[in-house]
Formats: sequence, C-alpha cells, structure tokens
Amino acid sequence: MRDGPNGETAPAEGEQPTSNPSVWVAVWKSPRQGMQIHGIDTTVSSQVATVCWDGSCDVFELEPHARGFMRSWKQPARPSSGLYAVSFGLKGEKRILATACMDSLCHLLSGEDGRLLQSLKGHTGEVNSLNFQRDVSGGLTNRLVSGSDDMTCVVWDVERGLPVQTLAGEHEEAVYGVKFHKQDACLVASVAFDRMGFLWDLRQKSAALRLEGHRDDVIGLDFSPCGKFLATGSDDSTCRLWDLRRTFTTVDELQHAMEVKRIAWSPCGRWLAAGSSDCTAYVWNTERMPCTLEGKLEGHTAQIFDVAWLPSSLGWASLVTASHDHHWIAWGPSLDDV
Repeated sequence: MRDGPNGETAPAEGEQPTSNPSVWVAVWKSPRQGMQIHGIDTTVSSQVATVCWDGSCDVFELEPHARGFMRSWKQPARPSSGLYAVSFGLKGEKRILATACMDSLCHLLSGEDGRLLQSLKGHTGEVNSLNFQRDVSGGLTNRLVSGSDDMTCVVWDVERGLPVQTLAGEHEEAVYGVKFHKQDACLVASVAFDRMGFLWDLRQKSAALRLEGHRDDVIGLDFSPCGKFLATGSDDSTCRLWDLRRTFTTVDELQHAMEVKRIAWSPCGRWLAAGSSDCTAYVWNTERMPCTLEGKLEGHTAQIFDVAWLPSSLGWASLVTASHDHHWIAWGPSLDDV
C-alpha cells in the first residue's frame, strides 16, 4: 500500500487528537437557525460561523472546557438574498468574515459584531463559494478567492477591496467550490456543475491542470495539509483523491450512499470528512491507500451541506457539520448525548 496524504507530514500545532472517529458522537447541537444552513467555517480560536439561505450570518465562540458557547452574534443587517458560504479572514490586521451571496456579491463583515464593512463587486452571477488563503501555519490572510454561477473564479485583494485576477475560460457551468492551496500561494483549485475540476497557477493565464472523472456536479474540494493531494466531492456519490505529483491521476475513489456535498481535510492530514444528502457525515482515514471509512456521524434530519474541523485545544469537539435541518452539530470523542 502507498503512503497516504499524511505520509510525509509531521503533526502540526492545532492538529486533531488521535482518537478513532468511529467512536465520536454528537456532543452539542446548536439552537435552531432561521433557514437551511448552507455554509460553516471555523478558526484556531474555536469560533464557528454559519450562513443560511435567509441571508443570516451567525458566529459562535465556543467554550474551551465546557460544551456550548460563551457568546454569539447575528449579522445586524442582512443582504436581500441568501448566503451560500462563509470564510474567516483578515482586512488589514482585523479579523473579518466573507460571505458568498446570491446577489453576485461577496460581503465582508466585521469579526467583532457582524457589521457590513464592504461588498466586493466583480461577479455577474450568484457567488457559491469562497475561501480565504491561510499561511503555512494556518494563519489568516488578506487574499480571497470566490467562485460563481458566471463560470469564473475571482481572486481579491481584500485590503484594497479590489479584484486582482479572474480565472475564466475553462468551466462551462456554475463554479461551486474554490480553494487556495495550503502550501503554494499561487495555486487555486475549482470545481463546478460541469463535472470538472481545474488547478490554476496564478502566474499563468490558463488552468494548469484538468481534473476529469466525476459523473455529476462537483460540489466540494479540499487540499491535503501537505499539499500533495486534492480531494473532490460530487453528486455522483463519490469523493475522489487526486495525486498532484503523479501525473495528476485519481489515487482513490470513496463511495458514499448518496450525493456528496462539501468536504474538509483535518489539519493533521489523517482524516477527510464529507457531508452527504443522506443526513450523514462520513469520516475517512486517508493515511493509507485505499482509504478506510472510520466514522458515520448520524444525527441530522436533512442533508449535511458543509463540514469543518475544530482545533484540538477545544478539547470536547473536533468536527462541526452544517445541515439543511437548520442546525449545526459539534462531534467529539464522548459517549454522552447531545
């Protein structure tokens, strides 16, 4: 068997504990939110942000040593359209959130109280996905990339509030997922409803790599922490793992029962979490190929559309899942009920 995505990566600060996800259960369930939760993101300081189709953005600051949250806030002024995704980042030295909106804008919100700071204009269709670049240690930066129904990705300088590069000419349908590479600041990956994925080198004018093989819309994607692998999740009920070193071929195909939505690699590179239309989150061990299923996290009553990992310093939870049942759930190695 070959080494997996964590084969050459030393554990880093903030990685997940080594407990087996198969014994994880739901340890905390959020209050019911206004509509379906479509996006979720976390920080190393244990903040959780969610966005809903009613245009609301909620931020929870989780309690390090007790289940639940110390404080939370709701966005004071909602946009007139629904929100599809959220990402923590920086504007100057201040923490902010970016939200992807149906109104074709990326809205920048204060990380302190949710005030609208700025709306980024550049897309001509609904914005479905966005991602702030992190530095190699996982710290936040000022660079943002977004993907839209207009079949393009836009790279933004958030400090100036301006688009600096548009990635176009490859996708033939709506772009639904976009991510920065975790090691190389010049690489961006995108996936779309055209069943395709592309790896873009920002130093070039066209895509550097074409990822072909899914049989339905591609929704989710994430790079492994070491940067050598890319995972994609599709409505064809599979996740594919692509080796970016070996002629960019698929090294594994992870079969699920129903459509796969957004996915996320754990900071240590050991686990890949995938949300699914069957109300379940799947956790795969990617240390060796073929990957093995280590956990099926059941507790939602509607499809799980997004997943994100929490820092190990939180202690009582490791993963959060966002669902169209109006709730998000924190999962951890505990035998207690929600």
